[in-house]
Amino acid sequence: MHHGAHSADGSTLAIHGTRIAALEKQINDLSATIQGAVTSINAKFDERSKAPWSLIIAGISVLFTVLVYFSNANISPLANDVKRLETAHTKLMDEVVPYRFHTIKWASVEDQIKSVEKVMESNRLDLQRQTTANTERLNGLSSPRDFVAEASQRIMELERQLSVTRSEMAKILGALPVPRAP
Repeated sequence: MHHGAHSADGSTLAIHGTRIAALEKQINDLSATIQGAVTSINAKFDERSKAPWSLIIAGISVLFTVLVYFSNANISPLANDVKRLETAHTKLMDEVVPYRFHTIKWASVEDQIKSVEKVMESNRLDLQRQTTANTERLNGLSSPRDFVAEASQRIMELERQLSVTRSEMAKILGALPVPRAP
């Protein structure tokens, strides 16, 4: 975003520089033309040995007027624009943080974020394993009511087995001869 503004300032500076150079060339050409005319006039006056000071002063006044006009009307605003752009460019360069600094800074921040994300994922998996283990442990626990019901069933099973064993013992004992007293 700042890079585009920076590029626009540079192109504006180049355009103004080109315009100033063209104006300076025109002024130099005009000055040379006026100096040539003044030299020609001086040569003619020298030929006549009479110096028309009013004409010389008028020529110098015209030259001075033209120079003042071009310098104030065209060069001065351009020079002011160039100075303003140079000031803005300097200020921008002081305030802008280079892209490579951001790249380096954010790369380290991204590495830190990835590290934190890995730790968080590891903690999430550990918590999930602990939750699953606790759920299984709780599912394996019997309530007191379940314990009493299981104990009652076990007692009834043991009583049934005892009853079966007694009846079989009775059958066995009944089949044995009873010893007689002498």
